[in-house]
Amino acid sequence: MRFTLLGPLTIVHNGCQVPLRGTTQRSLLSYLLLHRNEVVATSRLLSALWPHGVPATARKMVQNSVSGLRTVLSAPRETAERAILLTHAPGYLLQVDSELVDAARFQRLAEQASRAQEAKDPDQAAATCREALGLWQGRALADLVETGIEWPELVTLEDQRLGLYEQLFALELARGRHQEVLADLHEQAGRQPQRERLNGQLMIALYRCGRHADALAVYRRTRASLADGLGLEPGKELQQLEHAILNHDTALITELLPSDGVVTVRASAPGGETAPAPALPAPALPSTALSTPTVARIPVAAAPEPPVRASERKPVVVVGVALADAPEDPEDADDALETLRAVVGSEVAAERGHEPGGPGPVLLGLFGAQRTQDDDEIRAVRAALRIRDRLAEDGRAAHVVVDSGDVLVKFPSAVPVVTGGVLDRCVRSALTAPAGQVLVSDEVRDGGTGAIACASTASAGWWAVEAVHPCPSFEDADAGTFVGRDHDLELLDRLMDNVEARRRAHLVTLLGEPGIGKSRLIGQFRKVLEKRPELEVVRLSAAGATVDHLMRAMSVGMLAPNAAWLRGTDCPTVPDLLCDAAENLTSAGPLVVFVEDLHQADTEFRDCVRGLADALRTLPVLIVVTARPELPVDEPGSAGHTTVSLAPLPDEAIAEMLDTLLPAGRRLLRGKAALIARIGGNPLFATAYAQAVDERTMPFAGYGQASTTAPSTPPLVRRTLATLLDSLPYEEKAVLRDAAAAGDGFSAADIAELSGLDPAVAARLLRTLEARELLTRDRSGREPVYSFQRQALREVAYRQIPRSARVASARQAVRFPSRTA
Repeated sequence: MRFTLLGPLTIVHNGCQVPLRGTTQRSLLSYLLLHRNEVVATSRLLSALWPHGVPATARKMVQNSVSGLRTVLSAPRETAERAILLTHAPGYLLQVDSELVDAARFQRLAEQASRAQEAKDPDQAAATCREALGLWQGRALADLVETGIEWPELVTLEDQRLGLYEQLFALELARGRHQEVLADLHEQAGRQPQRERLNGQLMIALYRCGRHADALAVYRRTRASLADGLGLEPGKELQQLEHAILNHDTALITELLPSDGVVTVRASAPGGETAPAPALPAPALPSTALSTPTVARIPVAAAPEPPVRASERKPVVVVGVALADAPEDPEDADDALETLRAVVGSEVAAERGHEPGGPGPVLLGLFGAQRTQDDDEIRAVRAALRIRDRLAEDGRAAHVVVDSGDVLVKFPSAVPVVTGGVLDRCVRSALTAPAGQVLVSDEVRDGGTGAIACASTASAGWWAVEAVHPCPSFEDADAGTFVGRDHDLELLDRLMDNVEARRRAHLVTLLGEPGIGKSRLIGQFRKVLEKRPELEVVRLSAAGATVDHLMRAMSVGMLAPNAAWLRGTDCPTVPDLLCDAAENLTSAGPLVVFVEDLHQADTEFRDCVRGLADALRTLPVLIVVTARPELPVDEPGSAGHTTVSLAPLPDEAIAEMLDTLLPAGRRLLRGKAALIARIGGNPLFATAYAQAVDERTMPFAGYGQASTTAPSTPPLVRRTLATLLDSLPYEEKAVLRDAAAAGDGFSAADIAELSGLDPAVAARLLRTLEARELLTRDRSGREPVYSFQRQALREVAYRQIPRSARVASARQAVRFPSRTA
């Protein structure tokens, strides 16, 4: 009788699977197998099986399950093949030969692999690693995890598995087998974007395969994942590895990676001497082809564990991919599936998505599971197009669909567990979609805000993607909907005149929350500039952009013949190249450079853009940058820099917008003030609400219709506010969710009661959220009472709370200090 824990729980006896009854019996046996040959107290069993509350009949249920298990386990005639379940105070003892349990064999083989590596036998160590990893048939106790089991023992097993993968990859890289492990590295690193050792190994393998750009893309993905999920920068070692790749350090190829996973990178200093000093921090603006001498030890420590996160309901975008013609031969089918996994994993990861894994035949990619972003649809469709094209280059046709919907996201570890009907819907759609096309649902097309070009199909609700615009068009506003920003427009116009008159570069940073009108303002400014044909205009989206993208945009082809400079040792500096391009563009008149969404760029690109005003200081160049408020800005009063924070529009401006957006026959007769309050001064929200009212998709007392129902929140507003929530530090977001569950009017003591925080910490976080203009404070009572500044934000935060948690919060709210005083 053999027991499988490394996958769904199974018992096999004489080649046949032994049936088990019910979740309680399966959970009980699994927990005892994890703690085989040791006494487990009954109280500990009860807590493990019912972590959210032990029912009154729990002990009886355990006793019944024990009785049934004893019958199952007594089947083998040979005592050595049996597992014996004994009653042993204060609980139970499962006696079993560890070799009969796959998890125990895995741990034994892992120890043998380490001993072989210490004995300098890499061949035996690698073979043993592969044997141990071959025992896994999916996630540990995958069937029980689906029921909500979240035991720390399973997290430990998963960490051991990842550690063994890293050990195997280090052994293989040390033997120059980077081609052989590349597909497995892609798959594992794609699932663990925050694990620095694993992603460092993938970067080295890609570099050795000649895929330098892909190696750097892995670093950017890892950096973005660490920043988004943990608020951390990569470790010094990984940063130095990126530096070495940018410098085309020969040590990355000529020096094999030692089996401990650490490589010493030595870049030659000018003059041929080997540099003895550690890497210096990168300058704010990149200069030459990164010839700074370095000595760096490149990783391998695992990324720190993320903070414990509560389960939440979230909007996600899902990419589903299936091969059109799977080979009949099983080995060919396996090769095809491995190719599919490698392509999907790398392209989803390159767009900062998450691959939940699965056996096939449909592989999924998720966008927004860990952090909602307002370009989830665009990034998902970009990944889908590249997946289709790469598979086509390999001679394989694919069914590809992109859909969106709400899911429940759990965070038992750094890798989220996602469930929801949209996943099943995407799988079914992928199996029936026409081969060679990328289909998107109505929701995805609409969420692309004009960036996704589509053609209609015969299937209702689905569109065939023709292209994704690399930079969505400026948000145009007619004279009636561009309101309340005349002062800001005049400021930009005056700065343009000043740049032209003084022939000095100037940087303007427009900060504002999503939808506040940053793109609308520069779209209107562009219309002003169209009256001056002598001006040159360059525009770039910062999302995923590199310094090279900026140089290409400004060069207008001028630098194409000199692309090799970037790989040389005596190339001009980046500022020099940009100056050459800018001088060419300003030969007939001033230059205006628009860079949108700088908050989405990496540090190198941000620093380069911020340094433009200094690099081009003697040229008539106006640089206009848009970003979210979380972007760090230069100190007030910096020469050549101006920062403008766009405030919400006044109610009068929103009322004027609504009158323009709604047809004359459909103006609101009543309830207009309530709608304006929900809009909160955000022009994008005004447009979305007006469209919902006009199409009658939102119940509201207006143009003759009576409604006692609170107006629903349009999908665009929900996603924008979800993006805002996910941009907050986790502790602030958690407090907002607790506040949403608390209802109208809550104090710091109330939040402390609901969240378990120290009252002083709760008070500090509420003040921070007030400073972010997300909450308002009423000081009229003995202690401050807070409420949401936008009711729609409270609704979005409340929607993210799982139903079970809502009920628990409602029960606690009855006992709030502010309501029982």
